[in-house]
Amino acid sequence: MFSAIRWLNDAKDNKLIESNPILTIGFITQFDEVGISNYYLKYKYEVDNIEFNNEVMSKRLFDDCQHNDNCIGENIYIKYYLEDPSISQVIWDSLPKN
Repeated sequence: MFSAIRWLNDAKDNKLIESNPILTIGFITQFDEVGISNYYLKYKYEVDNIEFNNEVMSKRLFDDCQHNDNCIGENIYIKYYLEDPSISQVIWDSLPKN
């Protein structure tokens, strides 16, 4: 049930972002393994001097980050919704390569 609600919220957020996307640079703050094979990427970015923190289920495993936190602080590109900058998503191609 929780995953269905999260999927619906993510789909709604994605639609909002795509309707009026703005790009910015953020950075990785944390990479966690939750359970056996679920990974969460936490990131931070700033819009108009306001700091935002967000997390997403990672679409790929980062060996460097999983074992020694080497990806922490790496820059990543973030796409956010102009009318509500707290709604954002990672541009996955901008993440550091393993």
